[in-house]
Amino acid sequence: SFLPAPALSGPIKGKIQLSGTPSRLAGTGAVDLTRLTMTEERRGCPPPVRRQLALDQVHVPILLKPASFESFPMSAKLAKGGIGFNLIAGLDTAPMITLADIKIAGVQLQPVLQDYLCQDFAVTGPLDLTGEMSMRSADVLRTMNGSGQFKVGGGRVVGEGALKIVRDVLAAGNVFDMALRGKLAGSSKTALDFDSITGSYKIVNGVARTDDVVYQGKDLKVTVAGTYALADGRTDMKLIATQGSNQLRAQVTGSGGSLRVVPTAV
Repeated sequence: SFLPAPALSGPIKGKIQLSGTPSRLAGTGAVDLTRLTMTEERRGCPPPVRRQLALDQVHVPILLKPASFESFPMSAKLAKGGIGFNLIAGLDTAPMITLADIKIAGVQLQPVLQDYLCQDFAVTGPLDLTGEMSMRSADVLRTMNGSGQFKVGGGRVVGEGALKIVRDVLAAGNVFDMALRGKLAGSSKTALDFDSITGSYKIVNGVARTDDVVYQGKDLKVTVAGTYALADGRTDMKLIATQGSNQLRAQVTGSGGSLRVVPTAV
């Protein structure tokens, strides 16, 4: 396979016309899957560790060349939304994989980020995204490059890591509305509602940078700028939280699940 992917299963139908020699195969065609199920044991998740995610109406046009595999465009339905992109993958031992013209529309994030990936920074809500990226299959996260823009519609913060950062930020300033801070001071199940999260990003050699992420809640606005390393979670972000006439500036640093919020101005 091109990527260190989870186990894939589902009924498949299609037609591929091959030509050339065994050492220099070429071909055209397309395959379709009514449902493609990804299954993976994720040891970092609470039980059950065996997690599944289903894609529907998967359509894969195929153009096979002696040195590459191409699919223009690959498309599928995922979590009540749609995804599509143009795929080019080399056929050497450590191929370059390019995803161009990525379009994600209305994909609900909870089944992906929380139910399947168990992300510590999971949110709910519909995702719209456009962009492009490329990577080497041998080390996807450290060789990834790309850029894009995204918007998450109304949803909730549900990942405990993200909830902890919000609690730390609000507690550090000691200037925010007590009702809001009290709501966040409850159990780890507490979720923070938001109206939207928007922003853009650029990834260079596995390090993502953003300068314009905006988290907009009913009473709280947070802007974020900085870097995040995809492979190990190294984070260096400047954060500005605003509620009414009160504002807190802070630096968020650390890696993995261990992040520290240091207020720099109130």
